[in-house]
Amino acid sequence: MRVRLSLCASLLALLALPSACTKTASGPRGASAPEAPSGEPRRDFARAVELQRAGDHLQSVPFFRAAALAEPMQSGLHLELGKALHNASIEMGFSGHAVRFELARSEDRARMRREALAEVRRSIELEPDPGARAYSWFLHARMLELAGYVLDALASVERALELNPSEPTLLAARARLEARLRGAAPRPSAPPP
Repeated sequence: MRVRLSLCASLLALLALPSACTKTASGPRGASAPEAPSGEPRRDFARAVELQRAGDHLQSVPFFRAAALAEPMQSGLHLELGKALHNASIEMGFSGHAVRFELARSEDRARMRREALAEVRRSIELEPDPGARAYSWFLHARMLELAGYVLDALASVERALELNPSEPTLLAARARLEARLRGAAPRPSAPPP
């Protein structure tokens, strides 16, 4: 009897799982219209960060965009918008039957990647601090590498190294990208323990 009850409870939990995990573009099933930015940059930025931390990258984009448009000379806002756009372009979700991209059309994902790269470049143009610019170049390189543009990613890492030549993360990225271009695995800098 005990086995039968736990089996029954397990089956009920499995049947309830798909409907609990399914999201639509406007949020959980049954939710009304998507949330809109408030028009207050600080509030919109805070909401965007909340959504980003919750893994709702696509939903965070309008909030990051509103904050960046309200304060167009703030390099950090353009960087965060670029990161959100990139994350939204690769965001995956569970439809109840399979894992799929949140943004269904490949053309929309490609457009979003291009916009992400443009926002990161805008951040680089606006940023006065060389260390922060190097970090932005590094993010630019990662976005390019993840899209398969290894040579362009290497060029971005080289730009970052011009600003911060001894940064270990940048040096490791350059070695990894050069190895990918040669078709070989990167050499570890120290022998494994």
